[in-house]
Amino acid sequence: MSGLRAHFERRAAELAGVCRLHVVEDEYAVWLRLVPNRPDAVGVVLYLVKGSNALNAECGTVSFDDQASVPAELGWDADEDIHSIDDFIAEAHDGRVTVFRIGRGGCTEVRDDDGRVLRSWMNCLPFPGRRHRSRRIDYMPYA
Repeated sequence: MSGLRAHFERRAAELAGVCRLHVVEDEYAVWLRLVPNRPDAVGVVLYLVKGSNALNAECGTVSFDDQASVPAELGWDADEDIHSIDDFIAEAHDGRVTVFRIGRGGCTEVRDDDGRVLRSWMNCLPFPGRRHRSRRIDYMPYA
């Protein structure tokens, strides 16, 4: 079992009371999804490619379970990859994620405890007034 997958499964076991782990696997890849018990909370998806690349490193992505989420690439540094996974899980668990859906894309923002935006990702073309014309979703904490 891969190190990133094992880490994600351990984190899912820690959160067993507030979410469940859903796994889909085929011969090429594996998708691990944290599905929160609350319908108004966002999940986290870990996608890992099976096999190894030229560097013998695991590769894949981690993202929020929302169409507006931009995935973080994994596979360059194992410590940074685990840190990215932990960040996504903590932000989803704490309910610090807001998305602005525009068509099939959108914008994702992560806030700190004081409500300041820490990170923002664009998954659509930026155009004037996009926030006003988009549908805003503030995800709730897991518990």
